Amino acid sequence: MKKQILFFAAVSICLAACSKKELNEPQTPAEPGTFCIRASIPQTKTTLTGYKVAWEPDDALSVIVKNADETYSPYQFKNDGAGIFSSDALVSAEGISELNAIYPYNDGITSLENAVVTISAEATQTGAGSTAHIDGPLYGHAAVSGTGTQEVMMTHLSTIFEIQIPNTSGSPLTVSEITLASSTEAAMAGDFLVDMQSGALTAQEGASAQVVLKVADGVIEPGQTGSFYITAAPFALPAGSTLTATVNTGAEQPIVTEKYFKSSVVFAAGTINHFLNTEEMEFAITPDQVSGIDGYDSSFADGDAINIFDSRLSNRFEYASGNFSGSAMPSASYYALYPYDEDAVLENGVIKTEIQAVQSGKLGELTAAGYSEGNEIAMKNVTGILKFTLDEDNVTKVTITAADGQILAGAVNIAWNEGNPVVTAAAEGSSSSVAVGDGTAVLEKGVYYVNVLPADLSEYTITFTYKEDNSTYSGYFDKWYPGDTKADASGRQTITRGVCELPLARTSSASLTAGTQVDLGGMSATLVFYDDEVKTTINGVGMTNGSWDNVVPDVSSTDNPYDGSNCIKWTMSSKYGEVYFQTINDADKYARGALDLTTYRNAHFTLEFAYKAEKGTNFYVRFMQHLAGQEQLRNMADISEYSTGEWETVRIPLDEMYVSDYIFDFDSNTRYSINIDDGTFDDEGRPFRWDKIFRLIFTFNIDVADESMKGKTVWIDDIKIKKVILSDQAAE
Repeated sequence: MKKQILFFAAVSICLAACSKKELNEPQTPAEPGTFCIRASIPQTKTTLTGYKVAWEPDDALSVIVKNADETYSPYQFKNDGAGIFSSDALVSAEGISELNAIYPYNDGITSLENAVVTISAEATQTGAGSTAHIDGPLYGHAAVSGTGTQEVMMTHLSTIFEIQIPNTSGSPLTVSEITLASSTEAAMAGDFLVDMQSGALTAQEGASAQVVLKVADGVIEPGQTGSFYITAAPFALPAGSTLTATVNTGAEQPIVTEKYFKSSVVFAAGTINHFLNTEEMEFAITPDQVSGIDGYDSSFADGDAINIFDSRLSNRFEYASGNFSGSAMPSASYYALYPYDEDAVLENGVIKTEIQAVQSGKLGELTAAGYSEGNEIAMKNVTGILKFTLDEDNVTKVTITAADGQILAGAVNIAWNEGNPVVTAAAEGSSSSVAVGDGTAVLEKGVYYVNVLPADLSEYTITFTYKEDNSTYSGYFDKWYPGDTKADASGRQTITRGVCELPLARTSSASLTAGTQVDLGGMSATLVFYDDEVKTTINGVGMTNGSWDNVVPDVSSTDNPYDGSNCIKWTMSSKYGEVYFQTINDADKYARGALDLTTYRNAHFTLEFAYKAEKGTNFYVRFMQHLAGQEQLRNMADISEYSTGEWETVRIPLDEMYVSDYIFDFDSNTRYSINIDDGTFDDEGRPFRWDKIFRLIFTFNIDVADESMKGKTVWIDDIKIKKVILSDQAAE
C-alpha cells in the first residue's frame, strides 16, 4: 500500500535489470531481458504542506498491455522495495505498443472493460491533523516506443477535502466522525470504471453519495484548529448547490457546516479542496431607524466592525467607503450582527451573542441583527436605550433590574424570525440586570444611557452602590451610648462599613421596544423632607407637617435661611414641644402608609439637616414608629451641643441612633420608661421598626419639667436622608 500525499507519481518503464537503488537516483544499466517499471517522486503544486508520494514495499500495480495483435493482457507488477516494479510473467517489451497502469493492484482487472477502482466510503484518521490515512487510486497511460525507457505518469483518480474545525470553547473538543455529502447526491465513493485514455470515472451500481471519516484521538485543544482529510471521487456541482459536512463531537447536536456555491464548481481528481476556504467580499449594510433617542447617529463610520456569518462561521467585516469588507465563505445566505462581537456564533440560524451587563453609560451602539441571501443586508434593532439622570453623590455603580425575571442583558440568542427578530435568554449567562459603572470609580452626576433588550419596566429596581465607607469622624457621636468605648483618646471614631448597596423598588410607565428610548428620569436615593418647602410625598408615602405647641412653626420663613429662599422657624411658647413630619393616614393610629427606612439604615445612610439655636438650647431629633395597638418606640439623638447661635450642619448616621429609654402608649395616654439592650432592642427583645416610621420629630426639651426652653427660637433647613461618607467631611 502507498502512503498517498502527492497527487502525481511519475512511473518509468525500462528495459533493464531492476535496480535496488533509492528513488530518483540514476539507474545503472542491467542485463537485457528484464522488464521493469521505475516510479519517481517529483515535487508538484498539489501538495499537502510539501509532502510527497512514498511507495511502500508491498505496493503493486495492475498493468494492462496492448499487444501487437490488438489484444490486451493483464499483469501484476510488484515493488521490489526500492520503487522498482517488475513482473515475473513479462520480461520483454517486444510486441507491446501500449501500457495502462492502475494502482492499487486488483486481480479482477483483466481488461480495459473491467478496469474498476474502488474509492472507500469510509476511512479512519488517527489524530487531528494526520495525513497517514490518505489513500486513493492512480492510473497511467503511455504508448511504448522502441526498446528504451518508457515513462508513464501516474495520475490521481480521487480528490481530497481538507476540513478545518476551530475550537473556540474553553475546553477540549473531540471529533469522532465527519460525514461529507452534497445536495445533488453526486457519486462520491464506491466502484468506478476508469477510462484509461482520459482518467474519467463512471460510477458503478451501489455508488454512495456521501463519504464518512471515522476519527480516533481527534482531540482539538482550546484555541486550536484541527485538520481532517477525506478522500472522494471527483465530481461536479451546478450553481446553487451545497456541500455539507456533519461533524460529531459527542455533543447532543452535531456541528453542521454547509458551503453554498453561487456558480458551478468541479472537484477534479488530483486536487485538494479546502472546505472552509473564504473569499474577499463586500456587503452593503443598511442600519435600522431609531425613535426619540437623544443624539443617536445610526450611520456607520470608518473602522466600525460587524459580524458576517456564512453558513456557520463568524467573520469580521470593517466599514470603509460605504461598505463593509472582509472574507467569508460563499453561502446561500448570510446573517449579520452589529456591533462586532468576537465571541458571537451562529448555530442553526440563531445568533448567540452578549449584551454587556456592565456598561459605561455613554450613548453608544444599539445591537442589531440582519439576514440576506445576497450582499445587501438591512439591519433590525434588537435593543433599545434606557436614559436616566444621576443626581447622587458617592455612587460607583447604578444597577437596573427588571421585574419578573425579564432579560435586559448578558448572553442571549437572536432568531431572525423572518425579519422580526426574537431575542431569548441563553441557558447560562443572561441577566435581568444591567449596570452603569463597575463599582470602583465614583460616577459623575449627569445623564447616562444603557443599551438593553426590550422589556416592560412598569416595575423595576434600581440599586445604588456606594464607594467604600471607612469613615473617621469626631464630635458628638461617642456620647450616644452611655459608657461607650468606641471613641479613642482623641475623641475620634472609625466606623468601617465597607461597600454599601441600596436597592429601591421603582414604578413607571416605561415599556421599552427595540430602537426606542425610555427616560427613567432622575435617579437619586436622597429623601428630602424639606428644602424651602415641606415635601408632601417622600419615597412614595404622603407626608404632612405638624407641631405639639400652641405656636405653629413658620415653614416658609425668609429669616436668614441656611440655603435657598426659605427655612423653618419656630419659637417655643411653652416649656416643651415638637415640630414633626408624619405620614398621612386615617384614624387607624397610623398603621397604614408608614415610611420604610430599612434599606436606608442598612446602607448606612445619614440624616442631614442645618440647624441654628442659641447656646444652651436642648434639642433632640427622633424617629418614631407606630404599630396599631402597640407602644411607640423612638430612635433618637441629642443634638444640643450644636446649639451655637450659628447655622450648623448636623449629620447623624441612622445606624448610630439609639432607642429611647421611654415609650408612649397612645391607648392609655401614658409615658413610661423601659430598659434598653445595646441601644437597639427593648427589654422584651423588640427592635425598633425602621419599616414602620410615621414621624420624624425635632423636639425641644426632653425634660418636661424644665421650663428654661420657653421662648427660645430654632431654625431648621434642608432636612434630608442621604448617603454621606463622613470621612470626606471636615472634622467637626
